Amino acid sequence: MMLCYAYINKRTVKIDDAESFMPFSVWENNLDNMPLLPKDRLSLKIINREIRTILHVPIVDKDEAIGVLELFSFDENVVSLDEEEIRMIENIVSFVPSIIRNSELYNRIEKINKLLVNRDKQIQEEIKLASKIQKSLLGIPPDLKGTKISCFYKPMERVGGDFFDFIMVKDPDVIGIFISDVSGHGVPAAFITTMLKVFIETSGENKISPPLLLKYLNKNLIPLMGGNFITAFYGVYDSENKILRYSNSSHNFPLLIRDKHLIELKGKGKFIGVFDDVEFEEKSIKLKNGDKLIFYTDGVIESVDSSGINFEEKFRNILLKNSELFPDQFIQNIYYELLFHRGDYNFEDDICLICMNIG
Repeated sequence: MMLCYAYINKRTVKIDDAESFMPFSVWENNLDNMPLLPKDRLSLKIINREIRTILHVPIVDKDEAIGVLELFSFDENVVSLDEEEIRMIENIVSFVPSIIRNSELYNRIEKINKLLVNRDKQIQEEIKLASKIQKSLLGIPPDLKGTKISCFYKPMERVGGDFFDFIMVKDPDVIGIFISDVSGHGVPAAFITTMLKVFIETSGENKISPPLLLKYLNKNLIPLMGGNFITAFYGVYDSENKILRYSNSSHNFPLLIRDKHLIELKGKGKFIGVFDDVEFEEKSIKLKNGDKLIFYTDGVIESVDSSGINFEEKFRNILLKNSELFPDQFIQNIYYELLFHRGDYNFEDDICLICMNIG
């Protein structure tokens, strides 16, 4: 009754000596027959001794009682509390609602954190799978007579927007070399590279014509780009006649190393995925034994060191310095130089390099 009074009226109730009007000898063997809540009956059975001073302090939150703090003394310990001491206890109890709210908030945050951690693990597993899928879509250097090809790809994140492929046509002596860079990074850019692969596979006879393939890709990708764009280079190499026909859509010009000199394979063409009815220029070059071709994305030359210097300032000299190496070692050395320039393994963009030796 005292607890209910404190709860309903939101007022503190104090009994100086309960033993004086409810002796232990009266209730110790009669608890099962007393009108008590099960928890109170159990509490008294556990106490099982004289109760002296009782203090019931209501726990009030925004003028609404949410509970009662019960304080007891036992045996001979009659506690005398003055008004100031009772007020101090009431003040302490007044913090309980905020403690409860904070505890509930903490528990909710903990649950949310667990959900986020589990979701993050799921996302990381999905990205890991996406990375494997993307790597499986990248081209494998072909075994082409009189030609050695090596390539390197390192996305800035687990997946990236750089893409390359080696496209087989009907003639076994002819191969298409495709390299591209999707604007942006991560999963959205990687998704576009997947569409690139699909449309290359479905391009049919367009594969044998650099401008027609780029035009085909542009037409099919425009509705799907979502504000992104693609730079790309596509060349068709005839190993029998050593002729490379190529087109460029605003991609970095490939570099030809010939007799210790660098020649840019220039070509005009707009971004893929932005403008309708784009035309691409076709150019060709006669290659010869000893030539080395380097295809790359802008993540290579735009990589900066701690002083803000682009790798582009060193790139050409490094190419010439390593020009006598076979493609595998050549690519490896370029990457090592890039790491040394950068100062760590973290890049600000995807990295892609392809080297092709003639003869």
